[in-house]
Amino acid sequence: DIYNKIYDEDNESYIRLFNNLAYNHYFMKDYEKAIYYYKKMIPLNILYKGTLSSETARNYENLGYSFRSLGLQDSTIKYYIKCSEIYEHLNTVKPGFWYDIGLYYFKSDPDTALFYFNRYNQATVDSEEGSLINSAPSFYNTALLYQNRGDYYNSVDNFKKALNLYSAGYGSKNKELIGTIENIADIYTDIKEYDSALVY
Repeated sequence: DIYNKIYDEDNESYIRLFNNLAYNHYFMKDYEKAIYYYKKMIPLNILYKGTLSSETARNYENLGYSFRSLGLQDSTIKYYIKCSEIYEHLNTVKPGFWYDIGLYYFKSDPDTALFYFNRYNQATVDSEEGSLINSAPSFYNTALLYQNRGDYYNSVDNFKKALNLYSAGYGSKNKELIGTIENIADIYTDIKEYDSALVY
C-alpha cells in the first residue's frame, strides 16, 4: 500500500519489492504466489534492465524453479530455455539447464535432446572438476540417442565416457555401471565386433 501511494505501478522500485515477495513466498512453499510476483517483475526488468540482462535471466530462472516445484514441466522448460539463451548471450555457462532440457525432449524430440545433452557434455569436459553432477547419466542418455539413430560408434564412445564416470563415482557394483557395460557389449555384438564385445 505504501508503494502504491508513492510510486506509479511501473516504477523501477517495484522490481525489488516483487522479488522480495516472490522470494519469501517461494521459501514458504507458496509457489503459485511466488510465480505471480516473478511474472510481475518481467516487464519491469525488461523495461529498466533490458531484455538480455542478467536480471531478466535470473527472473526467468526463478520462474523455472517455481514451476518445477509445482511439477509443471512444460512451463519449467519454457523458462529454462529463456534464461539459458540470455546467459549464453552474456557468456555465462549454466549447464544444468541443458541437462534438464535434454531430459524433457528425450522422447518427444530426440534431435533437440541430443543437442542439449551434447552441450552439457562439453561443459563437463571443460569444467575444472572434470565432471558435473549429472555427467554420467548425460553421457548415458546421449549414447542411447545415438544408438536409436543407428550411430553405433558415437553411441559406444558416449557409453564409455559414462562408464568411466560411473566407475569413478560409484565403484564396480553400481547397477548403472553394469547396465552401461552390457549396452557396450550388445552394440559391439550387433556390429559384429565380437572381440570387442568379449572384452565387456
